Amino acid sequence: MDESMSERTKVGKTEWLVGWAREMICAFFAFDYIRSHISGNRGLFVMNWASKARSALTPRIWFTNKSGEDDGTRRNRSVIVRPMDTDTNTSEEGCWPELKEFCKAHAVECTTFALFLLFGIFCIFNAFGFLGTNELKLRYDHYEQLVRKHCQFVEDRDLNGSEGKTDHPNATLVSLLAVVRHGDRYGLVIDGGCQIASEQESMEFDEYLATIEKQKNLFAIPENLADKKLTPSKDKCAYGMLTPRGAIQEFMMGRFLFNQYKNTSLFNTTDTQVNITVTFSHLQRTFDSGVALASGFLDQNQTTIRTPIEFKEGSVYYGCTDSGCECDENIGMLQAMSKAERQGLYRLEVEEKTQQVVQKLFAELNYSNPNMDPLDIIDNLVARYACPRKPLPCDDRYCASYIFFGDIFEYFSKQSAKLFDLNIGVERQFRVLSAFPILRYVGLMTETDGKQVKLFSSHDTIVGSILRILTDSGKYTDWQVFAARIVFEIYETVEKVKLLRVVYDGQDITSLMKFCKNLEFGLCTVSDLNQFLAVGIFEMAGYKTFEQTCKDHRKEFHFV
Repeated sequence: MDESMSERTKVGKTEWLVGWAREMICAFFAFDYIRSHISGNRGLFVMNWASKARSALTPRIWFTNKSGEDDGTRRNRSVIVRPMDTDTNTSEEGCWPELKEFCKAHAVECTTFALFLLFGIFCIFNAFGFLGTNELKLRYDHYEQLVRKHCQFVEDRDLNGSEGKTDHPNATLVSLLAVVRHGDRYGLVIDGGCQIASEQESMEFDEYLATIEKQKNLFAIPENLADKKLTPSKDKCAYGMLTPRGAIQEFMMGRFLFNQYKNTSLFNTTDTQVNITVTFSHLQRTFDSGVALASGFLDQNQTTIRTPIEFKEGSVYYGCTDSGCECDENIGMLQAMSKAERQGLYRLEVEEKTQQVVQKLFAELNYSNPNMDPLDIIDNLVARYACPRKPLPCDDRYCASYIFFGDIFEYFSKQSAKLFDLNIGVERQFRVLSAFPILRYVGLMTETDGKQVKLFSSHDTIVGSILRILTDSGKYTDWQVFAARIVFEIYETVEKVKLLRVVYDGQDITSLMKFCKNLEFGLCTVSDLNQFLAVGIFEMAGYKTFEQTCKDHRKEFHFV
């Protein structure tokens, strides 16, 4: 043994590892061969695990009939085993020559084992990243970044875009309508507690509160809402309420949008002040977001903006503020039916293992509703854990990592596109009614003179519905980041021709508009939009008019 150790110290580490691997291979084949022949199909010999281990670890095991013919070994069936106390001289290479001879006679078995061994080594090296970033790591990082983008952390803020830019040589910006999703909020399913703001977030929120205190007289709030609080609180957090971070996001978005447009013909003038209106739903988070958005506009320059800024309360579902698009009762019913369809498909289509993880996740939080919507799962993971800067839950009981989030997110995206594309159930009817009011207001703005800015503090369902109606339904998802925006820019030529440009999160998507038949220097003619709003949008739901689309058709099909 000492002699063997001294020999090993003479060679390098790599050679020693090769020798060690050889011995392990020999031991493996010895074990397998003895197991298959001594305790094999005939059952003449039965070896317990202890004796198998001793045999496997016994050095100097030969596999061929030639070995041991004249060296005093004993034969056990076709396996030749040299006793440990033999005085026979052995090769310094151990069992390597006999192993090579065995592999020649058992090429298939040796090749299979070698491939299996190489595959195992590959898996180990790949799991630890020695072979480069593996697919699971890439998916994990992708969805972690997707969630971070959704949360809009202050350190990740990167506001940029192409708003206010056109290549048209003869068109000037006269009006715009911006649909902005509300800012970061607490969860809708489970309250995760108040957020712990970073030092920078706390500082920016304090500055925002001081700004609102100076501007509060510049907002024309409806009399019935005069008692509404203009800002969220640091120490009050409840289901669906806007967080301090959410207010900062909207304030910064207002600043950004004004900076994008301040040098355009819309604001760069001294003869006419711009009229700004803010529309919000009756939910507190959209009101607070609307205030922050308007405050960001005013904070940069108040001289070109007519004050006080008018605030209007619209429908919670779709932003309608007049009788020309009112459909509250039926659209609420359609929303509930659409959610029920998604819940049913989730139970049928998602594998049981995933559903069990979800059940454990929500059971721990005392949430007993068995009808789970995929969006509820996403919201809980993001609003309760990711956005409050907490790690996603993953332990011995269940694991809801970013890989798990990705699986749910991918299913949700495919499910939403399928429901819309196949026109299953009420999905298209609900989407059309959700998108129509705001698109109608865009059309009405093209028919009036004067400079206008309409800001809609809205929801992800509205932003998602507009994108599905106007573009390829599979290109964008219904899950929108906080403060996601769609801006409709209205231009006018010297010939008084109105043109339209559409920007989504800073990217020009005018060429993707389904209704746009002709582009003029990247701008779409308003007549194409008006024709689409007259008939085309309702035909997407299978109807001809807004009145037909808004109707409850369940009785016609004996659903109720």
